[in-house]
Amino acid sequence: MVYECKWFKLHELVSPAVYAQFGRFAWRFLDEGMKKDADLLRELWGKALIINNYAWGGSYKESGLRCNTDSIVKTKKTPYLSGHVLGRAFDIKPEYIKDLPDLIKCVQLNFHKFSAISRMENPKSTPSWMHVDSLGTRGNCIEIFSV
Repeated sequence: MVYECKWFKLHELVSPAVYAQFGRFAWRFLDEGMKKDADLLRELWGKALIINNYAWGGSYKESGLRCNTDSIVKTKKTPYLSGHVLGRAFDIKPEYIKDLPDLIKCVQLNFHKFSAISRMENPKSTPSWMHVDSLGTRGNCIEIFSV
């Protein structure tokens, strides 16, 4: 049985192109552990979190699963194998940008509770969102990486 998030609708986790083409089947493209960890993070945070918000007029539409026709991907001139195209990454934003440092701390302090999240992009490179993925080896802390 495919896990469907408690706190996130499918359109919040996949791009508009993926949602339009595949509908509910797109739940299968997302890593099970990452979906569960997104829900867990929302519960630990205790407040709304944003990944994609295009369905209600927001500007975020490629912060979850991306496909080859999405703008971020189709402009690439070299191979692009981000966790986003593998269903193993999310760019997460708190409702208020001023809360981003606390959200980052929440992930770092609760790292041991997550089953999939293993890496976070260096917050200095992502000043208005937090990129998390499951592309690393789980150790005793979250790996901070730079691109």
